[in-house]
Amino acid sequence: MSLKGAKLIWTNKKEKSEKVIHLKNKKNFKFGYYMTNDFILNNPQAKPVHCEIIADAFNRISIINNSRQNPISLNGFRVKTRRPLLHGSKIKIFDDEFVWQFPRNGKVKSRELTTESKNRVEEEKKTPEKNQQENIPAPISEPWKKKHKLRIKERLSAHR
Repeated sequence: MSLKGAKLIWTNKKEKSEKVIHLKNKKNFKFGYYMTNDFILNNPQAKPVHCEIIADAFNRISIINNSRQNPISLNGFRVKTRRPLLHGSKIKIFDDEFVWQFPRNGKVKSRELTTESKNRVEEEKKTPEKNQQENIPAPISEPWKKKHKLRIKERLSAHR
């Protein structure tokens, strides 16, 4: 999975500016003071890679915080390690605020349902009824009912 089509709306309170950052066809987006990062943080307290947004193989987008002293916040809560990133989430890193926009492409188009398909959908929504079968316990699920071998109290042993 990649971050293609995702956007970050960046608002800087110091400069009072707002910019849209389009994420390219990548698997991660890094914030930090390194020049190789995708977004360079101009703060002396920033880490080399302060945090990053990643997409994994299961189509999940998450944000990872790499700073213990100055953690990022997601929707007003501090992120200690890793959190899922949903459409419309607000990220705050120092004085910079970002809004994550990444709508899913798999939207289903609405269409007219015939009466047969409406009935089928209603039947599928119903809770299935419980089977009225007799409860049969699994073998040895009740060990106290198992017949035990008789134990011999005294043993006779012969030694030479």
